Amino acid sequence: MPHRDLPEEPLLMYAIYRFPADYPGDYVVRIWEVRAGQVRPGPLLGKGKDLAEARTLIPPDTICVERATVDDPVIVETWL
Repeated sequence: MPHRDLPEEPLLMYAIYRFPADYPGDYVVRIWEVRAGQVRPGPLLGKGKDLAEARTLIPPDTICVERATVDDPVIVETWL
């Protein structure tokens, strides 16, 4: 198989959390960066009072992925 160069820009994932320990009472959107098989936390994108408000922070060209059973219980959904 021919060698393919990996993109320099990471794949960004946007995780929505419901009432995480560091922001109790808020919905929080955090960015995660995926590059060459490694997943690293990125910056906090923002927070909202409910899920609908948190979703307004997600870029429009993304798709929602349901949470996995192994995800932390405060993760509501992830967007790619």
